Amino acid sequence: MLKEIGTYLRQARKDTGLSLREVTQRIGFDNYQTLSSIENGKREVKAWELAKFSDIYHKSFEYLLGIEAAKPRPTFLWRNRNIEKNVKEIECKIEKYCEDYHNLEKLAGINPSSFNLCLFKGKPKDYDEVADKARDACKILGLGSRPALSLADVLEQEQGVKILYLDMGDSGSAVSNFNDKTGPAIIINKREAPWRRNYDIAHELFHILTWTLYDIKEVHPVGKEKSKAEQFSDYFASILLLPEDSLAKELERHIVKRKLPFSACVSIAREFGVSTIALLWRLVNLRYLSKNKVQELQDADKLTAIDRKQRQEDWHTPPPKSPNFVALAFICLQQGLISRGRFAELVEINRSDISEFLEMYGLDETREDVAEIITS
Repeated sequence: MLKEIGTYLRQARKDTGLSLREVTQRIGFDNYQTLSSIENGKREVKAWELAKFSDIYHKSFEYLLGIEAAKPRPTFLWRNRNIEKNVKEIECKIEKYCEDYHNLEKLAGINPSSFNLCLFKGKPKDYDEVADKARDACKILGLGSRPALSLADVLEQEQGVKILYLDMGDSGSAVSNFNDKTGPAIIINKREAPWRRNYDIAHELFHILTWTLYDIKEVHPVGKEKSKAEQFSDYFASILLLPEDSLAKELERHIVKRKLPFSACVSIAREFGVSTIALLWRLVNLRYLSKNKVQELQDADKLTAIDRKQRQEDWHTPPPKSPNFVALAFICLQQGLISRGRFAELVEINRSDISEFLEMYGLDETREDVAEIITS
């Protein structure tokens, strides 16, 4: 039995991309030989150590004890991935995050909406097709004239896409994942600026829509420049978030004698919930600006200064956990389906901080408001 547990622990460590020394330091062993002995089945694992391993590897006790069958590693598509960083560890954390979310839904008896936005029958042939599909998505989802402002909520509430926020350091800006058990998920790096998160979500939506059409090597070719799939993703996001008609109307209000002030560029970008640079490149696509002019503007200190000043009030850090995830955990806590200890574990806080944490989300564990449903 010790040998088997050691094998599961070794595999979990390798899946997470951590070395013996890294895990030794995190768990608090005096030397890495102790961990090596455990993995080789020569030393028994204590209960507190198993709990630590579960946290470090983002695996359940059942998995580490061999009770839960090993599953194939899911596919993750990264945006702006830094392959030198701890990508494997973050992917394990994302996988656990999605599984916890899915399990809370089942526990609370909530059936999430099914993802039924089927736009691509095959790989898009060109940018025109991508643009058409982006416009179709905007119309079908009912995103209106300012798509960025409602995209995340619509995807989560109506399409069952888990929109999650996670501190991924500088490993990448966003990740998408789609598996049969937990459904589609888009994970945003919490360090991303608010006006970039919307673009990240739209970019990853393209990958969700074309999940079965591209092999991961086509999206992330080794040692090559940005793939066609990634270029299409960027273009899809741009068309989706900046509809031509709505953008043209806004431009009419600001363009004077064929000139668009720097401050107006920032104002329009804020209005549509995107970065100023994303707006400028969309204007290139619509032939309002030349590529050379945008390159000049990107390097202009004055534009950068105005952008930074006008966006100061826009900056806000997302909550420690995604609001819908916390709401589900809260429902389960109120109904006695999970303990306070389990709730604290799920949202990664101390039990003593639960009340303060819930206040951050406008939740009160001492109250249970209900509405009577009137039926005919």
